[in-house]
Amino acid sequence: MFSTLRKGATIYILDRTSEPEVKVGYIDNVTMPRPMYPTYNPAVSMGTNMQTVVDLTVRVDNESK
Repeated sequence: MFSTLRKGATIYILDRTSEPEVKVGYIDNVTMPRPMYPTYNPAVSMGTNMQTVVDLTVRVDNESK
């Protein structure tokens, strides 16, 4: 889902804190995908579900989030 995000891309954020509103942000930085859990055992790597995560830095309303 986030694999095609690049620096400068537009992202839409649904803020549901008080009253729902849609905010528009621009991506400043995307990290490389990395494993969600730091455990790695090469003997059991076949058939396991390795979840990966990326960190996004987004500029919304002149604020970095």
